[in-house]
Amino acid sequence: MQEGERTATLRFEGDLDIYRRGEIESQLPEPGTADRVIIDCSNATSIDSTVLTTLMRYRRSFASAGGDPVNIIVIVEPSLRRIFEIAGLSRVLTIVSAPGRGAAPENAAPDGAPPENAKDTEST
Repeated sequence: MQEGERTATLRFEGDLDIYRRGEIESQLPEPGTADRVIIDCSNATSIDSTVLTTLMRYRRSFASAGGDPVNIIVIVEPSLRRIFEIAGLSRVLTIVSAPGRGAAPENAAPDGAPPENAKDTEST
């Protein structure tokens, strides 16, 4: 992380679905207010398409405000990672497996975040 970089860290658990979309949207930082956003979903049990759409829209807003979408980092269980791959989000966001629950990147930071400017740090 660069000096002066602003990082927002969010944590969500349980079912991430249409009923929680508003909660998730309200907790995402306003685009342009954070240089890096870490979304910890390591305790999520499911993620539906409305939440994936919310993340995709946020990615567009983040990029439009001058942010690099690679700095949106989503930490998920390996079983949920596949959903991001199928939806194509693993190509446009940084998706990492939750530490201790699957193969986390070898050079991940102690907090489980991937190295700076990492794309998809885990091969399938």
